[in-house]
Amino acid sequence: MLGTKTLFMAFCALSEAKGMDIKMEKPQLIIIMKNAGVSCNIGCVYCIEEQKQYSSSQKFITIEQAEELARMTQKYSLNVLFHGGEPTLLRPDYYEKLMDIFEEYNDDVFFGMQTNATQIDDQWINFLKNNKERIGISVSLDGPEEVNRFRLTKQGGSTFNLVYRNINKLFEDGIQTGLLCTVVSSSIGKEEELYNMITSFSNLKFVKINPCMDKNSDGTLPFWAVTPKQYYSFISNFFDIMLKKGNWRYNIEPIISVLKRLQGVRSAYCNYNDEKCPNFLTIYPDGTITSCDNYNLQHGLIGRLYEISDLDAALNMEQNFELKKSYTRLLEKCEKCDVNNLCSGGCIAVRERYSDTEEYCEAIKGMIHHIKIVYDALKNKTDGNSI
Repeated sequence: MLGTKTLFMAFCALSEAKGMDIKMEKPQLIIIMKNAGVSCNIGCVYCIEEQKQYSSSQKFITIEQAEELARMTQKYSLNVLFHGGEPTLLRPDYYEKLMDIFEEYNDDVFFGMQTNATQIDDQWINFLKNNKERIGISVSLDGPEEVNRFRLTKQGGSTFNLVYRNINKLFEDGIQTGLLCTVVSSSIGKEEELYNMITSFSNLKFVKINPCMDKNSDGTLPFWAVTPKQYYSFISNFFDIMLKKGNWRYNIEPIISVLKRLQGVRSAYCNYNDEKCPNFLTIYPDGTITSCDNYNLQHGLIGRLYEISDLDAALNMEQNFELKKSYTRLLEKCEKCDVNNLCSGGCIAVRERYSDTEEYCEAIKGMIHHIKIVYDALKNKTDGNSI
């Protein structure tokens, strides 16, 4: 383990990460574009988009739709995320046109792409290299092969080796990537295996360890899902492994957000700051616009393209009373919580699934207190020069 002072300085250095403490002059808006709708070339068992049962005959967002959306977002600081389904089902020249359109209407926009990376080829490599100042890429991989077993081909085969190989191909071509790891039932007890996989990559910009807290309509859990307690215990255990190994060159979310908030620094991620669902817009090829894509198509609906006259009103859920009511109610519950200044209410969409219990809030509190105990102990020793 690192010395006390060195470790505490490593914690504090996290607050200096690029883009995490930016003072924005314009309101921030994150647009999640379901460019290829729910179409995908693989068959993840837990795919949230498949669960939404999108049934429109329109399969991709057109250039004309993108331009209409771009016109409506000129006053915002934009982060446009190309998502899916699988966005690489549409070729790079399509995305060149989309980026050109948004930049025509807005000089404050950055693009990202979330991909399964199974289709990375020379054409995609060239696109990413030529546009490295405009767009970032993040790859979904849940862990080593035994953990990644819910991310399958359409025929039920493993995708692990192909994705792992393509991530390294990106690195070999000088392309940094983020990594999105979803904690599913096969992840439990595999924290060290995930750590070893992550540290086997040489050039990750960040890692997000997200939960799969799905629930069936009857309140039971699908076989792939985890509970809040399982997920936040996983994060606490992963934090302990990082402490033991002393490797802090990777920005691991949500650990980085908790450490930032402990230092009074803004997190970039909605789960741990006040910019939540009203700062998100998700658009599907049929023009359906929802809030964060963690909501389903019906409950999360905030408008439809070509029918919206006031984007601010749509973002504030003024046409979806039930959504706004549940969102407001859950945030109001946080006002007297002793960790509200650190978690800012967490993920509202997931909390809604667990609104009949305190399980989510108790679990996130446990994780935050676990990290805070270590942080405070190191800070006290450092402040007292007892190193």
